[in-house]
Amino acid sequence: MIRRSTTLAGPSAVFVDLDVEDWLKLRMAEREIIHVVNVPSNPPGWSAGKWGEWYPDILDTDGKLTIDKPKPYWQAGWLAQHDRLITAMSSMTGRIPLVISGDLHAIGEGRIIRTGDGGDTCRIGRNIRSCGSRLIQREQFCRT
Repeated sequence: MIRRSTTLAGPSAVFVDLDVEDWLKLRMAEREIIHVVNVPSNPPGWSAGKWGEWYPDILDTDGKLTIDKPKPYWQAGWLAQHDRLITAMSSMTGRIPLVISGDLHAIGEGRIIRTGDGGDTCRIGRNIRSCGSRLIQREQFCRT
């Protein structure tokens, strides 16, 4: 994870500086803007269970994502910022909330359908990923 502005401040921690977050949200709220494309280094809706990611899940000894053990140094504020940005993206009227992200190891396409309370369990499925109180339902098409 290479982010100058990433903080380790618990519930107020951020991945991107708050000024950058505010600018992004303003751009997404402007109705005169025709296209807004977000290109984060960590895409929303995807997790490898590594430290510098939006979500609290971690790989267990079987190589599956879980929240049964805490992810070292993970910050609740990261997920809060994620949720604020996703809300801004999904609130854009008349535009597609487009996020492009990836690397040379994998190509994927997905659509977040909903997010909200997922209970206290973490399960990874074909279309549903829930961790803690978060639920992200998505459609996913992936090639590696």
